[in-house]
Amino acid sequence: MKSIVIKVIQLAVIAILTAGLIVGNVVLFSNAQAVSSALCPPIINEEELANTQNIGQELAKEMVQEGTVLLRNENDCLPLDKANTKVNVFGWRSVDWVYGAEGTNSSGGVVPERFIFDENVDFIKALTRYGIETNTELQEMYERYFEPNHLSEALRDHVLGDYMYLVEPDINDKAYYSDALLANAKKFSDTAFVVISRNGGEGWDAPKSQQKNGPGATNDTARTYLQISEEEEALLTYVGANFENVIVVLNTEYAMELGFLETIPGLDACLNAVWTGTRGASALPSLIWGDVSPSAKTVDTYAYDTRTNPTYAYAGKATTFTNGDPGICLNRYIDYTEGIYVGYKWYETADAEGVWSNVDNGYGKGYEGVVQYPFGYGLSYTTFGWDIESVTVDGEEVNLSEPAEITEKSKIAVNVRVTNTGDVAGKDVVEAFVTVPYTDGGIEKSHVSLTGFAKTGTIEPGEDEVVTVNVDAFDFASYDCYNENDNGFAGYELENGEYSLKLMTDSHTVKNTGADGAGSPAVIKFNVAETIKIAADPVTGAETGNLFTGEDAIDGVPIDGGAEYISRENFPDPLTTEIAPARAATQEMIDHAIFDDEWANEWDNAKTDAFGDPVKTDPVTWGKDSGLRLTENGSVTDLGYRLGSDWDDPDWDKLLDQLTTADCKLVFNKSYGVPAVSSIGMTERKEYDGPSQIKGFIMGSDVDRGTGYPCPMVLAQSWSEELAYKHAMTYGQEMKTLGVAGVWASGVNIHRTPFGGRNFEYYSEDSYLSARMVVQFSRGLANRGRYCYLKHFVINDQETNRSTVSTFCTEQALREIYLKPFRAAIVEGGCMGVMTTYGRIGSVSTTSSEALLTGILRREWKFRGSVITDYTDNNGMSIDAQMRMGGNLGMGVSLNTNGVSTNYDNAPARVQNRMREAMKEVIYTWLRQQYVEQQYMLDPDEFGAGYASSYASWNWWQPFIVCVDVVDAIAMCVWIFFIFIGKDRKEKNVPPEGGAPAAA
Repeated sequence: MKSIVIKVIQLAVIAILTAGLIVGNVVLFSNAQAVSSALCPPIINEEELANTQNIGQELAKEMVQEGTVLLRNENDCLPLDKANTKVNVFGWRSVDWVYGAEGTNSSGGVVPERFIFDENVDFIKALTRYGIETNTELQEMYERYFEPNHLSEALRDHVLGDYMYLVEPDINDKAYYSDALLANAKKFSDTAFVVISRNGGEGWDAPKSQQKNGPGATNDTARTYLQISEEEEALLTYVGANFENVIVVLNTEYAMELGFLETIPGLDACLNAVWTGTRGASALPSLIWGDVSPSAKTVDTYAYDTRTNPTYAYAGKATTFTNGDPGICLNRYIDYTEGIYVGYKWYETADAEGVWSNVDNGYGKGYEGVVQYPFGYGLSYTTFGWDIESVTVDGEEVNLSEPAEITEKSKIAVNVRVTNTGDVAGKDVVEAFVTVPYTDGGIEKSHVSLTGFAKTGTIEPGEDEVVTVNVDAFDFASYDCYNENDNGFAGYELENGEYSLKLMTDSHTVKNTGADGAGSPAVIKFNVAETIKIAADPVTGAETGNLFTGEDAIDGVPIDGGAEYISRENFPDPLTTEIAPARAATQEMIDHAIFDDEWANEWDNAKTDAFGDPVKTDPVTWGKDSGLRLTENGSVTDLGYRLGSDWDDPDWDKLLDQLTTADCKLVFNKSYGVPAVSSIGMTERKEYDGPSQIKGFIMGSDVDRGTGYPCPMVLAQSWSEELAYKHAMTYGQEMKTLGVAGVWASGVNIHRTPFGGRNFEYYSEDSYLSARMVVQFSRGLANRGRYCYLKHFVINDQETNRSTVSTFCTEQALREIYLKPFRAAIVEGGCMGVMTTYGRIGSVSTTSSEALLTGILRREWKFRGSVITDYTDNNGMSIDAQMRMGGNLGMGVSLNTNGVSTNYDNAPARVQNRMREAMKEVIYTWLRQQYVEQQYMLDPDEFGAGYASSYASWNWWQPFIVCVDVVDAIAMCVWIFFIFIGKDRKEKNVPPEGGAPAAA
């Protein structure tokens, strides 16, 4: 009996070990890409990486120089005199500068390139390196008051919420601001900087209260995170009263309430540096002491009171459906009730409609009492005059004395002579806004919309430069989703009437021509004789029209959600805008909440698609090897380049015939990059996160990563397409050096509200400016043979409740505001990747929206690239749906989730055809960029040819695990042998008591 018990125990141990081994193998090999990325990164030439990063850091400084906005400069406080070499720097954030997004879950964060935090350059270190002596007694006091976050090893591993506390000692607290310390500061220098910083990042929006840290600190529910705290206000008041030159340095992504600059005496100047990356702050002294004149412009509207924004009530909040069901991920929703009136389009249109006519406060009357710094605003150390040299339409010069006729396909070029009329060299930005004909009760239209801009080079005093502002008349068009003008048409329209193209210094101020600005307003008139109904995309030629509205909603659920939207015909008082009472989800919303087996089967067996076209049900050939290979010895073959040049090349069919269903599942499932596909000779493609820094999920000193750049918002504030392209080329080179093929960037969502937690990661509140920036990002990466996944597609403009939240807006707002940057990047910039969201377009998951992924991307924009999900959240996100609806890859998302049970090895013909097409798109994404780089190399621009200095390392862990499995299996067999056989033999050979061994 005892021997039987021992055998049972041993067998149980073997069973447990075997089960553990099987589970371990399943976990490892089902996450093979992630494991390989962590254990087997590309082998990199560290010398070339260091050289690339040095180039990147120089570019980062240039971005800060051109992207830091001078908001205020009373009595020409700046630039400081070169003899002024000693300064005080006040504010606790002077010892805890914000370099990028905080928190380990922030994709827009930056970490030191070698993970040595002392190598980061903050404002204090930048001053010191420039030769400026700072009052170290102040910084020692601040560090004693509260340990800086960047010095805390514990906080480095925390989520963003740990960083969003405000820290500032009370100026009246003598334990810190002693009389001796303040007296010494006055004696040290009569120049003082005050640093005001705010954090932000993934998963959090700016709160409407102030949580504080530090000895004696108390929270403040009366002030928002975008206002200064009581402690900051007291500090600014003291510094303003006691120092001769006072400069406020903003280190924040948010369009804060800055009225204090005018109400607190003695605050002379203000610079908005946003977030400067790991070392970009090194450039700030060159601006402050006048080596370079500021040329940046705001990318958001700065209101005195954020409550004047119609998004205020909704910012950082979501409403719960009265019949919400978290079980089907249909619980909370957001209404974009402002429609197209986002940012300056609200403030300028409200002003045109007299909404601010009764405003009379300490800041000013009307608009002047509401908006402090308009969109596109920024000061310089010099002045400029503008003169219109000529205007052409489709290459033909027009007579400016009468309006020129235009159509939706017209290309307008305005040549402007910019003259430096000041005393120092500088750059200027010519901004072009259009005012279109509007009828009360008709199509919603903004009073002004940005449609073009151009930035000069450096112009010496008395010199001039002619810049060309290129304008596409299609950007004048409005999208009428509700047939508001009763002409029986839903789509883009250019209504008949006069179109005024205004050359402006910001969204509110038209520039007068002439060197002294005494000429006439710089306004150019155009005319549309008869309303033009734009039935096709002017670039792709594809049919356009409603896909998300009413009975035309392809997904079966209109995206406006039955909400009420503000109208220019009768604007509300924004100060009384409140969240509407909660409403119930409709049955249609409930039915389309989760992509399950029923939905999958319905799609799989349909005879026509959602657009009324017959589905493709041809038999699919799998595993037929024709000997075609895309790479040989790690290099792209001639076949690969040819396929990258032509989507319709006949050899595509032969190549795709070589694939297997196993290849498809390998690629679609749990993507962290694209694995090698041996059947066609496609090598593995590493894909990392961005946009501020190329980096994987793994941190540490032994992990290679790219330059920690200033955030994209800084680049946008430069208003320089040239700089944006230069950044993309350098970024693309870093990707090559690091062995990275694709990057999950850039972010092109909209600063819909100043409280948006990831506004830093997106460019602007304006869709046109965002579009111009991301076109250059896409183009530059392509020239380096790299590709990007624009994120997040689409209406992912706040972080609170972002997972599964239903976002309702009009199709007009969707197309004019939120889709516009994506379209430009794809149609103009050749972008080959898009990332969907955690949330929903209307009430349908973006991973399940056929209207979005096929209707917009594949049909209207002729997109041939790849669509990836955001990182898995297990809340309705589905690669089963996304692959069917026009997508390709699931970032950590598994096939057959949410109850879907498709046998992809023997799926219906429609599914197999879609699998084949999806694989083609994934392959083409890579080959297309390889071809673009090849063509670029034939005639490179001033950035020259790139170089690659990395190659794939051996995935040693896979054969190692196989060896472990084999050794383990042998050991288990031997163990079992001895349990059942060896033991029995031993017992048989035991001699009887007192005798010889028994005969066999």
